Amino acid sequence: MPEINNKRLEKQWARDERVARLHAAHPDLAALDKAQKELVAKLVREAIKDPDLVPGLDQRYQNILTEKEALLAKYGISPDVYQPDWDCPICQDRGMTKDGHPCRCRQKDLRARRYREAGLPDNARDMRFETFDVSLYTPETDAADKVNRLKTFVSKLAQGVPMGNVVLRADIGRGKTHLALATAQAALDRGLSVIYVRADQLMENLRNELYDDASSGRVMHRVKSCDLLVIDDLGRESVSEFVITQLTDLIEDRNASRRSWFINTNLKGQEIADRYGARLSDRIFEKATFFFLERKGSIRRLKGSSEVDMV
Repeated sequence: MPEINNKRLEKQWARDERVARLHAAHPDLAALDKAQKELVAKLVREAIKDPDLVPGLDQRYQNILTEKEALLAKYGISPDVYQPDWDCPICQDRGMTKDGHPCRCRQKDLRARRYREAGLPDNARDMRFETFDVSLYTPETDAADKVNRLKTFVSKLAQGVPMGNVVLRADIGRGKTHLALATAQAALDRGLSVIYVRADQLMENLRNELYDDASSGRVMHRVKSCDLLVIDDLGRESVSEFVITQLTDLIEDRNASRRSWFINTNLKGQEIADRYGARLSDRIFEKATFFFLERKGSIRRLKGSSEVDMV
């Protein structure tokens, strides 16, 4: 973890510069600090050569500490001036606790990084399971059951239990993106790596990567290797041989490695087969659970007239 080591070094250098300024302003403190360091070195040597001398040296060390505390108090300086300004005092910015476990600050940093790398849109924060209004759907209990099944889907993934894949189908403006983002964020909250991407944007990224010699296949590697891939609005992209080949390769690879994916679309099953051909549609159908959101009229339009918080 070179970034952690560099961070610790920067904190220690800042401490050293701060102490150097302190010594320049207060030579008496500088003299005490020098005497303290010399005495520590002597204590180490004498503890090996002649342990009987240690109690006397230790008393001299305590006298220096007392004198230094008095000087610091006189100048109104906190003893913390000698300590690096750690972001996390628990692990002192090591990222690991003394028992060898990741510190909670490291876990927080990793969680923030996963969110940044997931590709969630700016409005994702409000798109969670808790804000999905099942009362807008027919029947309400059916929508509530779908939400609960998606929660279970994420929970099992976090436990390392393969849960297959999800195809969420609904007409335009019925809340597909809300549930896709809710699923993505629930997975991120459970510590999973997630990539969320619109189908057309994914194809554009892969096409750009094809002509970028420096990319080394990073985009395809990320969408193949993440714990959960969420493809929003399949069918929005322009269909070509390139698109079908890339999607087929991606779905085949994730199916073979038992890495789950979640696809949103307003296409019906036969429309998927007609649009992408048998090879890709078979890969989608063979390991996916299909969900359908039913509602008369667009929730997006309803949002414009009554401020319903849906996508």
